[in-house]
Amino acid sequence: MASTSTNKQPLLVDRPLHIIKDLTTRFVDVDVNIDPGAGNRGLLMLDCTQNDGAVIECVYAYSRTPQAPATLGYLVNLYMCPNNVVMDPASAFLVGNFVADPQEGQRTVWTLAPEVNAPVARLGSEDDTFVQPTHFRALFIPKGQCLYAAVVKQTADDPCIYTPILGIQGGYY
Repeated sequence: MASTSTNKQPLLVDRPLHIIKDLTTRFVDVDVNIDPGAGNRGLLMLDCTQNDGAVIECVYAYSRTPQAPATLGYLVNLYMCPNNVVMDPASAFLVGNFVADPQEGQRTVWTLAPEVNAPVARLGSEDDTFVQPTHFRALFIPKGQCLYAAVVKQTADDPCIYTPILGIQGGYY
């Protein structure tokens, strides 16, 4: 942890972060595994190789209307990898995923983040059909790791040009 954080409780951050990026043409060819060939086009969302890490309390996607051949909501995969240049198939691993709403302009929130020991800012459930506390859920990005994102191609000829806009919110240690 940074020298300014010696008296902090767990999961309190030095400075907030809010990153929004376009996932256009950022895809993997298969559901979970990363194709080491040209099918690996993960997008670097957060680089913690040169700092003390971060905690992501909210991951969300704003949808754009998929065009043929893709007509369903895109599966958004989140990966951790120690390489900050490319999402290396040998060292990257899946940490979660969610399906973005297929209707343009809809916001989908990743509600199944891992459980953490300390509370984060979000409280309560946002979905009446999935009543579960969200105040102990966050994605911890340790020092030396990067967070990558990619959508899964829906068909072999899907150009992935109407993929969602992805946002992450949290803070650096």
